[in-house]
Amino acid sequence: MKRQIFLAIAAVILLPLAALGAELEIKKGDSIKVDSLDRAKVKNLEVIRNKTREFYFGDVCHFKNGGTLTTIAKEQDRWLVRYSIKENTDGSLCPNDAIFFYPENKFIEATKAQIRRLEKTQKEKELIKKLLGR
Repeated sequence: MKRQIFLAIAAVILLPLAALGAELEIKKGDSIKVDSLDRAKVKNLEVIRNKTREFYFGDVCHFKNGGTLTTIAKEQDRWLVRYSIKENTDGSLCPNDAIFFYPENKFIEATKAQIRRLEKTQKEKELIKKLLGR
C-alpha cells in the first residue's frame, strides 16, 4: 500500500516533467535517489562524522546506494545539496547530513533516469495486471 501511494505521488510530481520537449526545472527541495558510487567534497562548516571517521570542510566522501540528495540552494550551474541516508555509514562513505555542491546537469540527468525507472515500473505493473486479467 505504501509503495502504491509513493508511486502515485511520484507520478503526479515527476511524470509531467517528462513530457516531450519539456526542460526539467530543478527547484529548492527537489530530491533524487543516489544510484551511483559518486564522490563529493564536504562543504559542512562544522565537522561531521560517520561511525568511524570525521569529515572536515573539503574532505572527500563517497555516496552509498540508497542515499538521497536534496537541493538546498542554487549557485550558478550547481546546487548546494544535502545527502541523507537512513543507515549509519563508516569509512569513506558520506555521513547523513553531509552538504556539498552538485552540478545541475548531473542532478537533471539523475532526475530523468529516476523518471524513466518509475515509468518502466508502472508499465510492467500494468502489463502484469493485464496478463493476470485484473
